[in-house]
Amino acid sequence: MRIIDTTGLKCPVPIIETKKALKLSSAGETFQVITDNKTAFSNISRFLSDNKIKYSVAEEKGTWKFSITNETGSGIRTSPEEYCEVNEPENVAGNYCVVISSEIMGQGSDDLGRKLMKSFFTALSCVDKMPAAIMFYNSGVRLTVDDSPVAEILHEIDNKGVEILICGTCVEFFGLGDKIHVGHISDMYMITQKLSETGNIIRP
Repeated sequence: MRIIDTTGLKCPVPIIETKKALKLSSAGETFQVITDNKTAFSNISRFLSDNKIKYSVAEEKGTWKFSITNETGSGIRTSPEEYCEVNEPENVAGNYCVVISSEIMGQGSDDLGRKLMKSFFTALSCVDKMPAAIMFYNSGVRLTVDDSPVAEILHEIDNKGVEILICGTCVEFFGLGDKIHVGHISDMYMITQKLSETGNIIRP
């Protein structure tokens, strides 16, 4: 069975890849599409249903696997882009950025600081108005690795469309190049440019 893996990709890419696969498939062929984005899951489901494409879907640990059968090989009546504003958070790009320069929050007890930082990101993931971006530098980049205590929360925030920028020099300094869990490796110019475009900056 052909597999189209769109893990880590946001709408409209998963639907566009689904449409491409439908065009390339022959009548009666079944293929699989994988996504780990909840919005993409919802939009792919609607896209397939509206176009009367037969499918089933299974979910495991935040990943959805569609088994799609192009029964007739007929064309698609709707455009993928029509679905990709649906169910998106209303206030993804707030007029503020969050800057994280340490893996702990505050001074005094490091253990308490780590707990506070996790509480901060948990609260941030629930606010109505998401930040335009989150920047990580110095030891703050350690929060973006795959075994970080806030890794899953950052993944959730990333899926809401928040831009996550990570200082490449810092990643190299701490030897974390192959452990980054979420976001994009960036440089100080890009981080500074983003900060200059934003009205407010939060440094927890």
